[in-house]
Amino acid sequence: MGPEDTVAALCRDLDRHIANYADQSRVAAEADAAYRTGRAKRILRARADGVKSISEAETIADADDFVADLRLKHLIAAAHQDATGKTIMALRERIGFGRTLLANQRE
Repeated sequence: MGPEDTVAALCRDLDRHIANYADQSRVAAEADAAYRTGRAKRILRARADGVKSISEAETIADADDFVADLRLKHLIAAAHQDATGKTIMALRERIGFGRTLLANQRE
């Protein structure tokens, strides 16, 4: 495989990761919204049950298994999104390096 083929393969890989990043961004946003909504509802429920302190209601919400599961899903989705973003940046660097090599070969 020559340098041109390598750069072309990297460009295809970049396109695939960019498409995945868009999907992962949506999933991460939905997971974040679900977590924030679930946590807020649990805080309100704790307050309705007679908890006077906001900090105590927040602690109850954070200790809730359902809210904890939503947070875990949010963190995992955000980590996938972050990893894909870093992969995209690395691929761009590799493509730039490959193009530099190709330009130097032409000279």
